[in-house]
Amino acid sequence: MHLIGGLLRYDGEQVEPRSVHAILDAMQPEKPSCRAVRCSGPVGLGVLSAASSSDNQPPEPNLSEADSWVMVADARMYALGAKQVPTDLLHAWHRNGSDLLADVHGDFAFACWNPHRKTLTLQCDHFGVRPLHYTHRPGRYFAFASLPHGLLRTGLARSLLDHDAVQAIAFIGRTAGTGTPFRDIFCVGQASAVSVTSSGSVSARRTWRMPLPKRLSAATDRREIAAEVQRLFAQAVQRRLPEDQNVGVHISGGLDSSAVAMVAAQQVSRQIVPILGFGIVEAPEEGVLDPPDTRLAALVADADDRIAFFPGSACLPRRLAEDIDPHVGRYIGENHHEEQFASNAAAQGASVVLSGWMGDEVVTSHGINGLSELCWSTDWRGLRAMLAEHARFSGASMAYLILRNALPPVLPLWIRNLGTARRSTRATIDTLATGIAGFCTDPGARDLVPRRKSYADSRWVRRASLERAELTKTLQDFAFTGARHGVSYAFPMADLDLISFALSIPAALNSHRGLNRVIFRTAMQGIVPEEVLARVEKTGPLPGTALRMARQREALIEECDVLGANPLVRRHIRTDRLRQFLVDSATEEEALEALRKRSHGGEWNPSTDIIPNVLMLARFLYAQDRIRVDCPAFPDHVGAGSA
Repeated sequence: MHLIGGLLRYDGEQVEPRSVHAILDAMQPEKPSCRAVRCSGPVGLGVLSAASSSDNQPPEPNLSEADSWVMVADARMYALGAKQVPTDLLHAWHRNGSDLLADVHGDFAFACWNPHRKTLTLQCDHFGVRPLHYTHRPGRYFAFASLPHGLLRTGLARSLLDHDAVQAIAFIGRTAGTGTPFRDIFCVGQASAVSVTSSGSVSARRTWRMPLPKRLSAATDRREIAAEVQRLFAQAVQRRLPEDQNVGVHISGGLDSSAVAMVAAQQVSRQIVPILGFGIVEAPEEGVLDPPDTRLAALVADADDRIAFFPGSACLPRRLAEDIDPHVGRYIGENHHEEQFASNAAAQGASVVLSGWMGDEVVTSHGINGLSELCWSTDWRGLRAMLAEHARFSGASMAYLILRNALPPVLPLWIRNLGTARRSTRATIDTLATGIAGFCTDPGARDLVPRRKSYADSRWVRRASLERAELTKTLQDFAFTGARHGVSYAFPMADLDLISFALSIPAALNSHRGLNRVIFRTAMQGIVPEEVLARVEKTGPLPGTALRMARQREALIEECDVLGANPLVRRHIRTDRLRQFLVDSATEEEALEALRKRSHGGEWNPSTDIIPNVLMLARFLYAQDRIRVDCPAFPDHVGAGSA
């Protein structure tokens, strides 16, 4: 794992190495590490390399130099032909500039100083897997760091909160566009570059979009397509396996994660590297809960003796404590079940965690876009035939299928979020207006929404789903969690070759006889257990949240009273409503009954997923009063504390 940081002074004065070291120190994980720093006149760049465990040696820092150019990179490169290494980034950037992303394949974020043009450029990979944040103080400096606390703890960025951004977190779970909860900090968007000159001129631009491949014929044999998907998927997994260390794998009992785990196990058979499958579902509670996800996840692990399965036992976010770090893990606190997963992976010596996340966007497309495609292209005969097939095998009416499957993919995202929130909990209603405004006023998001005629071609819709800001924010949530424990997350479903081929598949071919994701299911036959291949519904992670909330109700109400006494928390959250919701929440007996129903495919109350998120947000706000800013490494006229 690598973390980068640096500083550009607009006054032209020399940047001292200790200033760059201070940024890296603020992000330092509790793991063996090494670093490299280069300072040249008004610019200083640094990179920190951390091991995944105390028993491992840290990798060499990614610092490259050529023709006076200097680059620091948080990079894991994947071969598109000949094997690529992080130093290829500098050569590709030197050669191609803004066309870089057409030439390289990997998860990376880098900063490059061009002394000839006196320009510092920050660039993120195609989907924003690796995070990079920056702050700009006009007339003074431009600073960047992989993680926001590299800027906050040094005082380079003020810890002033953006009220609209905080409200957006409560509504949609994340900030809009490239914003963060802090007024002075921004993140570099996916496939985007931020350039700043020595005079202080800052510009941001998107440098790449996924090319749309030629569509395959709708008459193409599904088995031929599935064979190619299987080959490309195996290649995508192979590219992301570490050469000489253990690898962790998400196993949720779903199709995507199971496929990643099983294919990875096949790949490492030649490398003698154990697969560590950490369940992101919960372990069953004796006599109460036996969720199918846990059982199927264990079934996947049992199918290959190279997979060691560790069921999750996630808990609600912890109560107030003096050691809460509001800038490690997610912006809004820690994602505790993922924290447990990453901690276990690091303890077992895993340097990389493979996740099946991002499959729904394109590769394991469920085929619903096929209905929208037929609808918007006015292929009424094809639409009627597909609806009739779905109705015959599912038992649902055509009207229900149109409302459930054909229309939702073409509705604006905020309308879908509004519907979910209204069904969830009264406690979030007062955040809806601000949340909608924050999301819809993002100009970048508006630019990526395809025109109505584009819905006649599902390639446009599926590509747009890859370009959503919330997708990048979720990927970076994984990166924040991994940084705490010295592990990196990798996503085979984000492989460019795999996505390009998947985009060429007509959406209608992914649906057959009422079953969705047909192409990928066919590709995984003989690899993934049949019971997993045949499942059509998923319980979802952490089904026991409502039960734990019921059992901890008194403690949570007590904590809510403490949080409500904090002025900053009250400014952003109606803690009186939050408290009332906790008072009115399900009893233990009611939660147990709901849990049994959910474990057998029943519905659950989404509010039980939202309230822990609101509690984490409240803790994040509460912790702002305890941010420690110590910046002796910066002169008074550079340190933000003098502002």
